[in-house]
Amino acid sequence: MDMNETEKLNEIISGCKQGNNEAFSKLIDLYSDRCYGYFYRLTGDANISNDLLSDLFLRLVERINSFTGISFNNWIFTVASNIFRDYLRQKYRRQKLIDGKKKQLQDQTPTRQPNSEMADK
Repeated sequence: MDMNETEKLNEIISGCKQGNNEAFSKLIDLYSDRCYGYFYRLTGDANISNDLLSDLFLRLVERINSFTGISFNNWIFTVASNIFRDYLRQKYRRQKLIDGKKKQLQDQTPTRQPNSEMADK
């Protein structure tokens, strides 16, 4: 990034910190393709990538004031990585819950015994 691009980005970030919707829109335009590509490489699924991208920009709205100005690129991809980790944890928990319910249902299902009345006939 050259100095002019860095200054523009800093101006956009400053606008975001002030709650300027147009600045957030510019930030989304700048980073949505790269962040989508990052999520798509991790998930291989377009729908999940779009969901994670939405989560990322929502989190940016909530946490933009925590950006200290060192490297926005590193910061946004750290946030993106954390969102992906959260997604993996949630997916793991959901699968563990489903597996537990399956086992519980299997344990509760009685095994079929031949009907003794039918065997007598």
